[in-house]
Amino acid sequence: MSFASEALHWELSEKELIELVTSDIEAFGGTVSQHKISRCDLYADFRIPCGLSLEFLKGYMVGKADKTSHFMDGDKLETFYCGSKSSPIELRLYNKSLEIKKDGSEERWLLVWFTDDPENVWRIEFQIRRSVLNQNRINFISDLNSKKADLWKYMTGEWFSLRNLDNKNQSRRTIHPFWEKVQECVQYFGIEQGTKRQYKKKKATFIKWHIQRITNLLISCAAILKDFDPESCLMKVNSRILQSVSKEDFKEKARKKSLDLGIAINKEAKQPASDLYNKLGLGK
Repeated sequence: MSFASEALHWELSEKELIELVTSDIEAFGGTVSQHKISRCDLYADFRIPCGLSLEFLKGYMVGKADKTSHFMDGDKLETFYCGSKSSPIELRLYNKSLEIKKDGSEERWLLVWFTDDPENVWRIEFQIRRSVLNQNRINFISDLNSKKADLWKYMTGEWFSLRNLDNKNQSRRTIHPFWEKVQECVQYFGIEQGTKRQYKKKKATFIKWHIQRITNLLISCAAILKDFDPESCLMKVNSRILQSVSKEDFKEKARKKSLDLGIAINKEAKQPASDLYNKLGLGK
């Protein structure tokens, strides 16, 4: 069951909508034992007179998702996506003013925004799916209402942020002034409870589990590359992997993943120089 945003914004509360659906199901002779939230969208709207540019967002973004896409109107950005359509989290930054003009809801949104000027309003919106809600122990409406602030803090702090270009290490860069304002919106989502995203780490700490996943992915790559010899396909995939990540980034991300999984990092032994990157023309 999916509730239209119009119903949530203008008609009924989420509690009233659930009660309405429950009564409809009961009218057909059914019963509702419980409900769980499969997805929620958290957003904040900002007036940005100069708008947002693709160059700015790509240049200053720091986050956990590498995949991005966008829609342009000539040389003007309309929508920027971070994360894929099927991923557990997707960020959308888009020109809300253009949307409300197209769908005819301009008058309603002017009342919400307390303004007579509908121009240059941009929305920062996170689409959060079931797997992430579960990791935050959010099942019911009451859970969501008490943990929305924690979700917003995580999304705008750890998952995605815009940062000044003042340090080579992305994690040490200072937050861009605009994104500071976005993060400050946490106050409008309730009181922070200190909820942390909990990953299922048990399987992820066994190498056999990852080997099986890699094997399945390699088989998919073989089908795409039309190369059904495992050694030949592995060499092609290996080459592309090494081109996609530098030694420094790989080391930093691997150390961070160790901490995420609760794996102790011992003192690293000095590794002999490898010529793999040099063979690929990637050495420095």
